[in-house]
Amino acid sequence: MGRPARSARVAEPLFSVGEVVKKLARNEHQLKKPEPRKEWWRTSQDRLSLSFVPDNVIGRESEALLLKDTLDGLLKADRGGAVYVSGLPGTGKTLTVKRVLGEVGCRSIWVNCASQGEPRAIYGTLCDRLKGITTSVSTEANLIATLAMKGEKTILVLDELDFLITRDLSLLYAVFELPKKCTEAIVIGIANSVDLPERLLPWLRACQSVPVVFPFRPYTSDTIERIILQRIEKDVIDLPAVKLCAKKTAAVNGDVRLALDVCRAAIESMKNKPSRPNSFIAEIVRIFESRGSVSGLRRTMENLPIQQQVVLCSFVSKLADQKQKEATLGSVYDEYQPMSLRAGTSSLTFGEFSNICSSSLTQTGLVEVAEAKLVKRKSAGRSPRRQLSLASPRTKLLRLCVGE
Repeated sequence: MGRPARSARVAEPLFSVGEVVKKLARNEHQLKKPEPRKEWWRTSQDRLSLSFVPDNVIGRESEALLLKDTLDGLLKADRGGAVYVSGLPGTGKTLTVKRVLGEVGCRSIWVNCASQGEPRAIYGTLCDRLKGITTSVSTEANLIATLAMKGEKTILVLDELDFLITRDLSLLYAVFELPKKCTEAIVIGIANSVDLPERLLPWLRACQSVPVVFPFRPYTSDTIERIILQRIEKDVIDLPAVKLCAKKTAAVNGDVRLALDVCRAAIESMKNKPSRPNSFIAEIVRIFESRGSVSGLRRTMENLPIQQQVVLCSFVSKLADQKQKEATLGSVYDEYQPMSLRAGTSSLTFGEFSNICSSSLTQTGLVEVAEAKLVKRKSAGRSPRRQLSLASPRTKLLRLCVGE
C-alpha cells in the first residue's frame, strides 16, 4: 500500500474579506478626492471669468453711493430723471449699476443697445419688456403710453448707449428728454463715449433735460490688485505676480477685464507645471508680451475725437519743451491754438478746452488735473490755478504718439 496523501496546508490570509473591501473603498475615495491646490486653481479660474458677479464692487464704493442717493431722490420726487454713466470699457460701470439697482427696490428694464439691429428699434424692445409680450414696431409715443399705463416708476437702463448714436443725435436727445415727457420714467444711459455729454449738452440744457453725469475713471493699479485678490483662492498666484499684472494693466488702459483674463490664462498655463519661485511672474510677463500690451493704450488714443487728440498732442508737446510732467492749463492752451490751426480743426474756446481736459481726457486716464495752491491776481483777487499732469506710466507712449 502506498503512503497516505498528506493534507494540504492552507495559508492564513493577510487580510479578511471585510478589511480588503474597506481598503479598496478607501483607496477609491482618495483617488476621487481632488488635491486641495488644484481645487483652488479651478475655483479661481471660475471666479476670474467675466460672468462671475462678486459680493461687493471694489473701487467703486463712492460712485455706487452717489448713484444710489441720486436714484432714491428721483424715486421720491414727482418727476422723472436721467443719469449718464460714462467711462472706458472695463471700469466697472455695468457691474456698479446692477448692484445699485438691486438695492433701490424699483422695477427696472435692462436693454443692451448693441443687440438692437437698428437704433430706433429700442422703443419696440422697451415696450416688449414692459408688456411682457412681443409687439409690432413701436414709437416713442407707444413707449410713453405704456409707461403711463403701468402707473409706477420704472428705471430704463440702456447699456452700450454708444450704439444709439445717429448722424444728427436726435435719438439720443429723445432718450434723455423722455423723463420730461413721462414722469414715470428714469433713464440710465451707460456708454464708453466719455465726450457724449459735451456733444449733447447745449441742446439738453436748452430743453432742461440735462442728465446727472457719473464719470468712471480707469482703475488704478492698487484697485486692480484688490479686485484680483478678491477673486483668487489663497495663494494660487504669488502676490508679486498679482502686483505686476495690476501695474501693467493700469499702465495700458486700466481695463480690469485685461487683468482678469491674463491671470486666468496664467493659471491655465501653470496648473500642470511644477511650482517654482517667480514662475507666475515670468508667465504673466510672457502673456502681456504675446498680447501686445501697448496696443490697448494706442487704441484708446486713436479712438479719441479729433479735438481731444489735438488737445492731448498740444499737452504732450508742451511737456516735451519744458522737460517736466506738469503744466498750467493756460500754457497748454497757448500751445493748443497754433496746433489746432495746423490740424485744420476749429479752435476751442478756453472754457471748452478746460472742460475737455478736466472731464473727457481725465476720464480716459491719459491726463490728470489737480487744483494747485491759490495764486494772487491783481485784477481778479485770488483764483485757483489748475495744474495738468500726465499719468506717469504713460508719458513715453504719449510722446511717441506725437513723434517726439
